[in-house]
Amino acid sequence: MMKRRGKPTIASEILKALKDTEDTPGDYLVFYDMKGHPSEYFYKNLHRIMDAQGDGERIQASVISCSKLKTAEAIYNLAIRYDANVLLYKVELIK
Repeated sequence: MMKRRGKPTIASEILKALKDTEDTPGDYLVFYDMKGHPSEYFYKNLHRIMDAQGDGERIQASVISCSKLKTAEAIYNLAIRYDANVLLYKVELIK
């Protein structure tokens, strides 16, 4: 699992907490808005989640498209942890 200096990362803690969440396929969008500029650790943990899940694509600065519910939930929880306003949508892709 993702570790840093022997301690679990925030990303690994979030994914561990979601280990029983089903990887329901679909189209999901996560929108987040930080109060001020996000910390570099937010981005590091965001990329750890996306890499571990093999899922997630930034489509705007603060909008991420996911094809698995578990990835979207993990990113949602990460954003909440960094005190962001965040929304998670299940969407239907038209084109």
